[in-house]
Amino acid sequence: PWPSLSGPGRKTPAASIDIGSYGHKTINWFDPHLPSHVRNAVNDAYRDSLLPMPPLAAPANGECIIELGPESGGKWVTAQGEGIGPVTGVVADRNGTAWFLLPAAGRYSFACGGQTMQAAVPSRAAYAAKPGFAEIARFAWNPGR
Repeated sequence: PWPSLSGPGRKTPAASIDIGSYGHKTINWFDPHLPSHVRNAVNDAYRDSLLPMPPLAAPANGECIIELGPESGGKWVTAQGEGIGPVTGVVADRNGTAWFLLPAAGRYSFACGGQTMQAAVPSRAAYAAKPGFAEIARFAWNPGR
């Protein structure tokens, strides 16, 4: 499950995947007796140009979730800090969480309802390649901190 619906990207609760075909034979990708393509020199040259893949660059951006509390859904939360211009913000989801993807790790000031809070947002580099959302930093709303 998504940790907060306010974060980046589209979060579709369910998707319909049509595996049928209209008037054509469907390829069974998992059956080795029905190959997805016929190997030839062009396919081999293309594959060889992609392997080995270069390592991904470690992300330098920061990420965090501000937990306002369930009664705070729909509130606008803003963040200020170096490198993000004057201000950026998201609307907290129905659970009162605001998911920020920030341009860099560092100290940010978060504001909501006329109150502010400071937090040191860590880099995503330590966990970005791992699946799931468990390692995103979470900060309970604590104005004046």
